Amino acid sequence: MDALVITGVEVCKGGTCHGISTVGVLLGKGDGTFQPAVTYDSGGLSAHSVVVADLNSDGRPDLMVENGQCCGVGGGVLGVLLGNGDGTFQPVATYKSGAGGDGTSVAVADLNGDGKLDVVATDQCASLDCLNKGLVALLVGNGDGKLQAAQTYDSGGFLTNSLAVADINGDGKPDLVVANICADDSSVCKRSSVGVLLNNTTLGKSTTSTSFVSSLNPSIYGQKVTWTAAVTSSGSVTPTGTVRFTSQFFTETFTIGSATLNSSGVATLTRSNLIAATHPLKAVYAGDVANLGSTSTVVNQVVLETTSKAMLTSSPNPSTQGQAVTFTATISSPTVIPTGPITFIAGTTVLGTAQLGGGKTKLVISSLPVGSTKVTVKYNGDSNIAKSSAFGHADRTVGRSRKEQPDAKRVEKGAQLPCNYLPENPQAARNVLKYARDTPHQSLSQQADSV
Repeated sequence: MDALVITGVEVCKGGTCHGISTVGVLLGKGDGTFQPAVTYDSGGLSAHSVVVADLNSDGRPDLMVENGQCCGVGGGVLGVLLGNGDGTFQPVATYKSGAGGDGTSVAVADLNGDGKLDVVATDQCASLDCLNKGLVALLVGNGDGKLQAAQTYDSGGFLTNSLAVADINGDGKPDLVVANICADDSSVCKRSSVGVLLNNTTLGKSTTSTSFVSSLNPSIYGQKVTWTAAVTSSGSVTPTGTVRFTSQFFTETFTIGSATLNSSGVATLTRSNLIAATHPLKAVYAGDVANLGSTSTVVNQVVLETTSKAMLTSSPNPSTQGQAVTFTATISSPTVIPTGPITFIAGTTVLGTAQLGGGKTKLVISSLPVGSTKVTVKYNGDSNIAKSSAFGHADRTVGRSRKEQPDAKRVEKGAQLPCNYLPENPQAARNVLKYARDTPHQSLSQQADSV
């Protein structure tokens, strides 16, 4: 690693600027130490900022230095030192980068999309009184290390101090952000400001248009929907890169997914998790080295609430008094597996609640009254799934379970039968009554009829 140092000492004597401003190059030895500095004229009287880039695309790093002036000599001066590739540099070439004040910062980027690096610099003031506005100067590169005359822009304040290059609005083009020490047009300078200059150039890149269609609109919650974005170029190069699919919620825009363009300039995205609502969707193409970015028109994707169906079973049914009964609720939907709570109700009494798992849940009850009980299961759904309900009857008999009942085939004459004895089939019942007629027990048929 090597190091760069800029220095500047300006002295005004008799209305004339005197001083020296240099760029010092310290080549690294590889052990954390450096060779003695080799200095070069920076092109001005007070070097404020330096950047390294290959301005002429020869594979060798070059230096760009923004300088100030003095003694009422207005305007920044940009110095360009082309590299020889061995750590040394050619004599400086200078370009006027401002109209008044001092040059303060410099950056390099391909701002017009022609594949050649450009230089952008800031000047504190647009005039010598420095009480109006700062400047941003764009010097378009020719690709051979030479620059065109500066194009100047208002910085949004004055005493402009620094700048940065970034794609602020996501259109694939580099924008400028500048910091101003003063925002107001006065000597008080009560507040600072940040100026944003969005890039609207189309030079060097072809314009594009992006179309956007949905495979299913409206759709039902849980259904898979495929969105297709097709990007076409006004030039001969098929667009490449990625497309972002965005949705807007009030003033907030967020990305629901992204996809890479294929060889035909088409990108697709499939989702099934959009909530039941109307979603204003767009496809945003960022651009590439040959094509500008573009954004599709809005597609209002309508996602409808899905339906649900409830089913209730109980086991055992019938049951005996005191016996535990298991109620199983199943909630199904044509597009998703429902989740959430289920409520079991008998009349106006809530028997209990349980959470669905895999679309099913169970509730065990042992306190049902004797007789037939109507049990209802309710699923309230949510904003994406409609509610549903179902009911069934649970029959409860009196006394012991059938396992405790005597075997009808072994009932002998004169045997005493329990009053709650209920044979398991009609033939067994006839056998019991036949045996009972030959016994002294006269109340059996009444007891059997009342079971």
